[in-house]
Amino acid sequence: MDSFYKVISTRLMMKAELMAHLREHPEYFEEAVQLGLSLTDPFNWRAVWALREAYGKGNVRLLPYLDEIIDTLPKTKDGHQREWLKTVMPYPLNDEQEGKVFDICLTLWEQPGKAPAIRHSAFIFLARVIKKYPELWNELEPITDDEYLESLTPGVRHSVEKLLAKLKE
Repeated sequence: MDSFYKVISTRLMMKAELMAHLREHPEYFEEAVQLGLSLTDPFNWRAVWALREAYGKGNVRLLPYLDEIIDTLPKTKDGHQREWLKTVMPYPLNDEQEGKVFDICLTLWEQPGKAPAIRHSAFIFLARVIKKYPELWNELEPITDDEYLESLTPGVRHSVEKLLAKLKE
């Protein structure tokens, strides 16, 4: 039998075929998590993407790994960060976890040179937390002017501006 690593790194499959294959092999889950937590493997972001897509958003089997995932976030590269953020977002985080992810996302958002996609994912999380704790708007408002928006793609900028409008209501 193939390992998860062999499947994700060498087998050329369409997305639907890959997801079906991974669902048929629940034994790949642990290997996929460990690969996703790796900071050096070139397939780490793809492992996270596959975890989320094949095993479902908010899969309870990831709960024991949330702290490790959150601690890994600041050390990962853009695409890898984005995949972990998208994976972590559906989970109900405790206050400490939510605070850590908020700080990480704030740092990501404040970097106009970062890829627009990662900044967008970070902003979505920030907006979600600010809806829950409106008093945090004071931390975000100063960093929502054009200086922080101009490096975004038109589509991402439009999405962020819509979120900003909702936050200001």
